[in-house]
Amino acid sequence: MNPLNKITEFFKEAGDDLYQLKHDYYIVGSAAMVLTGCKVDEIGDINILTSSFDANFLQNLWADKIVTDHVYEYERIFRSNSGRFRFSTLDVEVMGNLEVHVGQQWVPLVVRQFMNVEVAGFQVKVPTLKEQYRIYKFFGRPKDLDKAEIVSNHL
Repeated sequence: MNPLNKITEFFKEAGDDLYQLKHDYYIVGSAAMVLTGCKVDEIGDINILTSSFDANFLQNLWADKIVTDHVYEYERIFRSNSGRFRFSTLDVEVMGNLEVHVGQQWVPLVVRQFMNVEVAGFQVKVPTLKEQYRIYKFFGRPKDLDKAEIVSNHL
């Protein structure tokens, strides 16, 4: 199954749940790249950026889908009210109030520019390509810089 089909299947399963959120949420990461037309052969998960309040809501709602054995390898760089959940086609990582460690401080990730994309009948917010580029540069890890390069080819 290609990445777009995996994302679509997730929204068929969980779109109604996301519709109940009280605050905006954004699809970020490789899934956002797919939804904005970048060629991505495989995605490991869907990353959902939202408020801490809504992250708690999803953690309770999706309690039966929690992945307990996932190892977060970048805890020193990122912090959030997060949870990882297993759906039929892939895992979903929810990040409530994501912050990035920059210099000597924690800086909140704020999506400044976004667009709406329809997925399985739902309007989904994703950062624009320009904003995805900025976010990947902000993260600064080698894999993020590689993704920034891919995104820059679509600007």
